[in-house]
Amino acid sequence: MTTALREPAALVLSLLFCVHPLAGICQTVSGAQTLATIAAIAQKYQGETICSQGATVREGAAAVTAYADAHPEKHGEVTNKDMYDALVEEYPCPFNPHRVPARRATAADLIGYWALAADSRQLSPMIFKSDLYPARCQYFGFYADGDLRMLSAFTKDLCSEASAKDFSRTLPKTINWRIDELGLLEVTRSDQPITEKWDVFVVTNPFTQRGSSFNAGDVLMYLSQYNNDKTQGTGTLYFRHVQRLPVDDRSLDSS
Repeated sequence: MTTALREPAALVLSLLFCVHPLAGICQTVSGAQTLATIAAIAQKYQGETICSQGATVREGAAAVTAYADAHPEKHGEVTNKDMYDALVEEYPCPFNPHRVPARRATAADLIGYWALAADSRQLSPMIFKSDLYPARCQYFGFYADGDLRMLSAFTKDLCSEASAKDFSRTLPKTINWRIDELGLLEVTRSDQPITEKWDVFVVTNPFTQRGSSFNAGDVLMYLSQYNNDKTQGTGTLYFRHVQRLPVDDRSLDSS
């Protein structure tokens, strides 16, 4: 987010800022102070949990105002944490899926075989000290019965194409998937106490974002929860861009 405003007009935003809301230590701050705080927050977390390239501070202020309006229980008392949450919500990394031609994915959209796009990992924020999914080549088989099969290959070469027979179902089922009541993709394992929740979107028309191309039918996956690590306060934990493999297998629809 740029720190210089594109329009020189002065102070549009005035908020009740609480240093310590529980203690009632609040003061009305000017638009200039608010804008400076928003700019500082965006700069501090830029590229990690906030990706607002090309946006102005005033647009960030509009996001904070919208956030305050959406939370009437705060009675206009906006903290630094609220400003941060507003910016994370409006400018998730690597980009906001609601600002590109995409719609939320359904279970039917996901059934099939998928491969990680070549430039996917370079778009993902790195929140954890070690990469959760370090393999360069990753493949996913979503079956209608809730079975999820994943393949990984560590290589410096180009990723090879996977086929249906590569996703062997002779091994015991250990990874399960479903779309939960909030529309999130939930992934659980029976062999490890791991729960993942992803916001998942299907691209409806081709577009380019941050130097990468996305085609109709591609899927965008935003990890919002990994065990007890939730998106609130941390932003998107991981990002995947996957593309459907040209594989036809009737067993995908078996339940």
